[in-house]
Amino acid sequence: MKKLLLSLSLLFSVSVLSGCDSEKKDMLTYGTLYHETSIEVDADTIYNKKEKENFVLATYGDTTCGCWKYFSNVLDHVAKYDHVLTYKISNDLIDERLNEFGIKNSNDPAFYIIAGKKLIRRTFYADNDSLFTDETKFLHAITEKINLPYMYFINEEQIQTEVVDKGGIIYYTRMSCPDCSYCTPNVVMPHIKYAELDKKIYVFDLDPIRNDEPDRYQQFKDDHFLSNKNNKELGYGTGFVPTFQYYQDGKLVDMAVYFNDVITNGVITTSYYDEERVKHIHYVHNLIRKVLTGTQLSTYELNASGNWIDNETHSRYYEPFLEAFLDVYFY
Repeated sequence: MKKLLLSLSLLFSVSVLSGCDSEKKDMLTYGTLYHETSIEVDADTIYNKKEKENFVLATYGDTTCGCWKYFSNVLDHVAKYDHVLTYKISNDLIDERLNEFGIKNSNDPAFYIIAGKKLIRRTFYADNDSLFTDETKFLHAITEKINLPYMYFINEEQIQTEVVDKGGIIYYTRMSCPDCSYCTPNVVMPHIKYAELDKKIYVFDLDPIRNDEPDRYQQFKDDHFLSNKNNKELGYGTGFVPTFQYYQDGKLVDMAVYFNDVITNGVITTSYYDEERVKHIHYVHNLIRKVLTGTQLSTYELNASGNWIDNETHSRYYEPFLEAFLDVYFY
C-alpha cells in the first residue's frame, strides 16, 4: 500500500460498470492495519468521500439473510488479513444523491468500487454470488480494477512495532484537519501513485487523542518528537499536523511539516523550513528554495486578512519539500 494508473472509459452493462483498460488501475486511497471490520457509514460520508477518496463500498438490506451474513464475514476478513478497508451502508440510508451517482437501493447485498470520482464497478449478489461468499474471489474482483494502497492506518502500539522498530515513514494527521484533508489527496497520493514498490506510508490519526484525551495530546506530540521539546533539531513548536517522519534502525532520521506557517505583513516569518532547521534536514539539498522564512509573498497570493488566499497557492511553496521527502524516503 506498479506504474499503474487508471484511464477509465466506462462501459455500462445491466449491473456492472468496468474500465476498458484492464492494465491501468487507480489505487485505493487508504488501507488499514488495525481496523478488523468493515466500517459503517452514512450517506453524507459516502457523498463527500467520493470526491476525494478511492474506496470499496458494500450495501445491504435484509440483515437476517444468509447472503449478508456471508458477505459481512468476507468484508471483515479482507479488512483484518488483507488490510483492505471497506465501508458499508444500510439500504435504508441510500438517498437520491447516491442514486444519481449510481449507488442503487437493493435489499440484497451489493458492492461498488469508486475511484477518480467515478463508479468503476457495481455488482449485486444476483450477478455473481460467489464474490460475496469467497474472500479470495472478492479480493480478486477488487484488485482487477484497483491497486491496494500504499497508505495504511495504524494504532498507537503499531507506531513502535511497525515504524520505529522496522523503519519507514509515518504520517501524523487528523481526520478533522483541513490542512491534512488537502495534503493527502492533492499532494501525497498524486506523488506516490506511480510507485512500483512494496512500501507503505503508515498513517496515525491524532483526533481520538485530541478529542478524548486532551490532557495527553501535548504529551503524545512531545513523546513522538513532533514538538521541539524532545527534538531540538527537527521538532517544530508544540507539534503540528501534517507531519511526516522517517525512522531507520529505531531512530528518527528526518521529518517534514506541511503548512503551519505564520505570515506577517506579507512575509513568511515562521515556517518549519528556516535557516537553522534545514541544516539538519537531509532531503532539501537538491531544492532551489531551501528556506521559507523571510519569503516575501505577492499581494495576489494573500487574502484581505493577509493570509494565504487558498490552499493551492499555499501548497506551491510546500509541495517541493514534501515531494523531496517522499522521493528520498519512499522511492
